[in-house]
Amino acid sequence: MSKNYLLIFIVLLLIACHSAPEEVREALESAKDNRPELEKVITHYQQQDDTEKLEAAYYLIGNMDGRYYWDGEIVTAFDSLFRYMDSLHRAKRFVPPESPFVKKKWAALTDLYGMPAYRYAEKYSDSESLTSEYLISQIDQAFKIRDSLPWGKQLTFEEFCHYLLPYRIGTERPESWNRHVFDEYREFRKDITGESRRQVAERLFTHLQKRTRVNQTLHRYPFDMPESLMRTGRRGICRHLVYYKAMVMRANGLPVDVDFVPLWGNRSGGHYWNVLLQEDGNRFRWPDAPKGLSYGNYDKPRHTLSKVYRETFALQPAAPDSEDIPPSLRDRNRIDVTHEYTRVFDVEIPLKFPAIAEKEYAVICTFNTQRWEAQAYGEIKRGHVTFKQMGARVLYLVMYYHEGELVPASDPFVLKEDGTIAYIVPEGLQDMTLLRKFPRFPTTEKYEKRLIGARFQGANRADFRDAVNLYTIKTPPDSIAQALISHPGRFRYVRLLAGEKTLNVAELEFYGENGIHLTGRAMGFPKVNKYIGTPYQLAFDGDPGTYFHVPPNKKSAPAWAGLDLGEPRQLTKVRFAPRSDTNFILVGDTYELCYWDKDHWVSLGKQVADKQKLLYRQVPADGLYLLHNLTKGREERIFTYEHGKQIWW
Repeated sequence: MSKNYLLIFIVLLLIACHSAPEEVREALESAKDNRPELEKVITHYQQQDDTEKLEAAYYLIGNMDGRYYWDGEIVTAFDSLFRYMDSLHRAKRFVPPESPFVKKKWAALTDLYGMPAYRYAEKYSDSESLTSEYLISQIDQAFKIRDSLPWGKQLTFEEFCHYLLPYRIGTERPESWNRHVFDEYREFRKDITGESRRQVAERLFTHLQKRTRVNQTLHRYPFDMPESLMRTGRRGICRHLVYYKAMVMRANGLPVDVDFVPLWGNRSGGHYWNVLLQEDGNRFRWPDAPKGLSYGNYDKPRHTLSKVYRETFALQPAAPDSEDIPPSLRDRNRIDVTHEYTRVFDVEIPLKFPAIAEKEYAVICTFNTQRWEAQAYGEIKRGHVTFKQMGARVLYLVMYYHEGELVPASDPFVLKEDGTIAYIVPEGLQDMTLLRKFPRFPTTEKYEKRLIGARFQGANRADFRDAVNLYTIKTPPDSIAQALISHPGRFRYVRLLAGEKTLNVAELEFYGENGIHLTGRAMGFPKVNKYIGTPYQLAFDGDPGTYFHVPPNKKSAPAWAGLDLGEPRQLTKVRFAPRSDTNFILVGDTYELCYWDKDHWVSLGKQVADKQKLLYRQVPADGLYLLHNLTKGREERIFTYEHGKQIWW
């Protein structure tokens, strides 16, 4: 009898494999020793005579090519970091972006295990490692989610496969997250009746925004996190938080995408955000999504877009099999959606510089910190190359990809808002006055504005009940600022009192008669919680990169930082710096200005800054420039110089 059952099973298996789509048969071949596990999934649903679930199994298996996850000791060793953050949450300790306690735990782990990196982790192919039990469980749960929720039932089968069916978002370790999340939010869904997808999604998004936050330490953690780690630690970088929100929303039946910018058009790094497919086919984007060409202007740059992609579980057409195309442009699990966010143009560029070897394709690049990076590839025809759907208001450079290196093929150019092209070619000479090496973005401006209305005061009582106003900050400082004090009084206690409840100040200096820098015992309010790590003492440490920060609190008295001078002294001057990125010119630091000459950077000389600006005389005009701080700092950005101003790209 058992032999008959075995024979029937083998026959069913052969039929299942023979009738499966071609991409499924290819996936079974690539599964190697794990092939029987994938075949069990197919046979399971064939025996159940469940056409939809069989098609779902085909969808998952047929799109497994190239999908993988990271595991191993270097990955699991850092799980304790998230358990530690959970202990802080349970103890009602706030975990801010720059938490000193998270930094300390991170340092202890890296001392023990080394810095986490892909090269130390173990890479597992989905098709070679996932079990039939896991896949069947995920498929069944996805159908349960769809069929038990009103907004899930609205999805077409194609939409269901794209949104609810995938067992993973990124390259995180596999786990049954959709079952756990579905059960966890049962009470949350209880009161939801007759609401649109957007209404449900916004309620969830608001809940998750309160629960999760960015932590800067985790920029050094390269791995995607499974749902359980994010649920435990509640902290991550942009990608971690967006993946987690997608998991939670999908497990609650909502068709939510992950869109991303690999690299901003006018600054380093990229960004991820969530997008909801609404009932009418339109997509709802939360406020953290880019807003296209209206997002800033030339003098006050925000974020410009070269390329925007949407992640997909389904495999997309492969790039041509050519060594001219770098690996970064071969991702088959994304589609180009740049046109949904900004004005796009097809760009045809003549190749000015010859290639080292014969090339079929060239790449179009934007600038990241200290290097150019490829954003798209195009086919070369008759000495020209065309790139599709490129975002406007971005500076580009066409390059060849040759043996792992990028080699210039054109002059830099700006793709303007009307689709015209302006090449950047140095011509003539000019004097240049430089104020920064990196643009001021909205976050920096926000910190600067928090000093508006703040007052410098002097007193002879420690409680400042006899305080005298000496100077009020009326305009936000964009670097280290100073103000002269003309009041003749002498004061033992001096301070900067916030104009609002909160205060963001990096440096405070008080000067007496004959320009003497006054020192004393640091004072301030409130005493910042040690778990936050930004106490008022940091306003007097001589480092503009540290700062005194008090989170907004409507119930608290205004924050302040000051000094007990020990005896009454007359003030003649104050100097102050806002919390900032410290990318303005720092006195005493060494800088080097470079310009782009055909195919490389050329130095225009080094200077030690003796004031908060640099003057370069008779240097090439109308060029593309880059200013290095050779003393410290990493952020730097390309710029042109127009009408006496640095224009950032």
